[in-house]
Amino acid sequence: MRSAYGGRKDETQDTLLDLLTDAYSRYLGARQLIADEGLMIPGRAGERKRHPAALTERDCRFAMVKLLEQLEAGRDKSRERSDPADQYLEDALVGNHKPKLVS
Repeated sequence: MRSAYGGRKDETQDTLLDLLTDAYSRYLGARQLIADEGLMIPGRAGERKRHPAALTERDCRFAMVKLLEQLEAGRDKSRERSDPADQYLEDALVGNHKPKLVS
């Protein structure tokens, strides 16, 4: 994915990419927890409550969108996107397809 954003020419882009991969990893982990345990779980008093991973999933999705916007703003527009991972991640974020969860 680094090649699509001009290689390793900017330390800020490297930091943003690292944050993006961390957020994506947490996002996938939260989705897996929700898939395994359900969106609603029992609370302390036996009531049904939203799984805490749902908030993590939402927050990670927002973080990824913001990070992608920052990366896009600093991207070398003259370079074509050569890494299919870029399109895959963008498609997953906008819901064009569901990413496969890796065990």
